[in-house]
Amino acid sequence: MTLADERVILPLKDGKGGVLPTLSPRNLLKVFRLEPDTYVIKVDGKEVYHATDEDLAAGVDVRLGPQGEQAEQLRRAILKKNELFFYRWRPQNQTYLFGFRRREQGQNGREIAEFDPLIAEQEKIIAELNKPVPHTFENRSWQ
Repeated sequence: MTLADERVILPLKDGKGGVLPTLSPRNLLKVFRLEPDTYVIKVDGKEVYHATDEDLAAGVDVRLGPQGEQAEQLRRAILKKNELFFYRWRPQNQTYLFGFRRREQGQNGREIAEFDPLIAEQEKIIAELNKPVPHTFENRSWQ
């Protein structure tokens, strides 16, 4: 089956590579009436989970996998844009660039505006990554 989320879900990380299950939004995949067995769940052809028929009936949380990878790319793009924005609006040597010592380094003040196209580029990347994409889910017996 092919599904698309309504939005990109950013799972909250615990700092050890895992997800904080109580704080992150859940994204459950439930499959009913399966034969008793262990199943492999593939998302976009990539093995993501192993679950029993009982686990699948209760619901398997699919925050990780391709959806989680897209969310992580989105998070990193936002951090990069924020860093560029910070350097644009809070240059490290403001006094030399724009203040009373600008006669020494003031010619470098024009470089600050060069951050604007970099920030705009990151905004485009963020907008693209923030669009949910459809993913193909497969459920096969473990055998």
